[in-house]
Amino acid sequence: MADALKQPQAGDYVFEVSGHTDNTGDAALNLALSQRRAQAVVDHLIQRHGLSSLRLRANGFGPGHPVADNLSDAGRQRNSRVEITPVSSAAAPTIARAGKPAGTPTLSPDGRLLFDSEGVLWDTRQWIALRRLPDFRLAEFSRDGRYVIGLTNPEVTTLDTSVWVYSLATNKVVARRLLGPKAATERFALAPDGQRLALVRDGLLEVLALPGLKRLAEVQLSRLSASGVVAWIGNDRLAAAVRYGGEVLQVLNASTLKVERSFDDVDYVHTLGASPSGRYLVATPNDGRLLVWDADGVAKAQNERGEWVAWGK
Repeated sequence: MADALKQPQAGDYVFEVSGHTDNTGDAALNLALSQRRAQAVVDHLIQRHGLSSLRLRANGFGPGHPVADNLSDAGRQRNSRVEITPVSSAAAPTIARAGKPAGTPTLSPDGRLLFDSEGVLWDTRQWIALRRLPDFRLAEFSRDGRYVIGLTNPEVTTLDTSVWVYSLATNKVVARRLLGPKAATERFALAPDGQRLALVRDGLLEVLALPGLKRLAEVQLSRLSASGVVAWIGNDRLAAAVRYGGEVLQVLNASTLKVERSFDDVDYVHTLGASPSGRYLVATPNDGRLLVWDADGVAKAQNERGEWVAWGK
C-alpha cells in the first residue's frame, strides 16, 4: 500500500485513513479503538515510508459503517478494518464547514458522500460540507463513486447545456461535452456497468463513454427538437422516447441503437425507468397511467381504481 501511495499519479492526493470496528462491546470504547487503529497506520506510513503528514488524515468511526453483518466471526472480522481512501487534492485544498444539506440530496453508492440541491458535497459521517461543485441542474455519482456526473442547463444557469464529469479525488473536471447553447435535454441515465451514459437531446439519442464522454453511438428518434426520457434495461438494451409530438416508446440495442421494439400505443412518455435487474420496464405516459412490462414483454397497466390489469382492459 505504501508503494502505491508513493506513485507519481498519487502525489496530488490527500488520503483519509479510516478505522472501523465491529459492534462487540461499548460503542465509546470502539470509537476510540478505531481512531487509534487509523492513527497507527498513519504513523507507520509517515515514520517507516516517509509519506508527508499533510497527505494523510486519521479518522475513527467505530462500528457505525459496517461492510458485513456482525452475526458471525467472518462478518465481525470484515468490519474490524482500516481503509485508505483518496478524498481531495493536495494542490487544491478546500475548507470544510459544519451545517446541513439543502433540498433533495443525491447519495454516493457507499453512502459516505452526499450532493445537495445547492451543489455542495457533504461528508455524511461527520456532516461537514467539503466543497461546492459546478452549478449542475442534475447530478449523479458514478457507479464506483469516483466521479460526479452533472448536467448544466441554460434555463437554470448561465452555462451552455453540457455534460460534466468531476473527479472527487482531484477536485477537477476531467471531461465536459457541450450539447449545445440551448439544447433540449433534461436528464441522463447511467448504465448498470457504470461505463456509459445515455441521454436524449433535441430528439437525438446519444450513448457516451465514461469518464471521458466519448460518443459511442447516436440515432435520431424524432425530427422534433425536444427532450426525452431514457432508461437502461440491463447493459444491453435501452428504452427511449421523445416526450412530445406523439412520439412512441422504443426499445433499442444499446450498442447499435437499432430498434428492437416499438410500443405504438404508448406515446407522450413523461417518466421512464427499469428495475436494477433489468427484468421490468416502467413508464408513465401523459394520461397518468403507470405501465409495467416484464422481460417477456407482457404488459400491465394500473387502472383508475389502482388495480393491475392486462394491457388495454
